[in-house]
Amino acid sequence: MALTHRQAYQVLGVPYLSDLQTCKRAYHNLCKQMHPDNVTEAFSEAASNQIALINEAYDLIQKENVQSGRLYASQTAPVSGRSAKVFGNPGAASEAGKLKRANEARRSALEKQKSFEIMQEKSRELAQRQKEAKILEQIRWIRLSDIIRKSMEEDARKEELTRKAQEAIRKARKE
Repeated sequence: MALTHRQAYQVLGVPYLSDLQTCKRAYHNLCKQMHPDNVTEAFSEAASNQIALINEAYDLIQKENVQSGRLYASQTAPVSGRSAKVFGNPGAASEAGKLKRANEARRSALEKQKSFEIMQEKSRELAQRQKEAKILEQIRWIRLSDIIRKSMEEDARKEELTRKAQEAIRKARKE
């Protein structure tokens, strides 16, 4: 099954465009959970399919990170030009700067995505609260209408009894 980049992150259960260390940690945790020693025989075939999917997702993310130049912080070259010359690679400083800017842009995109998801969740909660308030208001109106209906029925019964009593009194006076 060919996974898209977004699906690969979803399979690992990490936010889209998470760094490689986070993906690696999630990958190892999932592999531990799906390990044959931890899975019963009844689920072993499903677990092996799941492990294959997890491996494919992690491989895709690894390839993407290598191709885009996103590496571990420990693998990047020193940032200052002087240190780069000491290590014998004068172009490493500009590469490190590019990686740093790319990481900052990725972090910024992740923060925007998180804030967007938080806003979506808050709006869902608000909509749910508004629905609940509307339902409660409808229940209040139903109760109130029931009370009014019962009161009107009671008033109608009283009027009927009063009318019958007055008729009885009139008949008694005529006799």
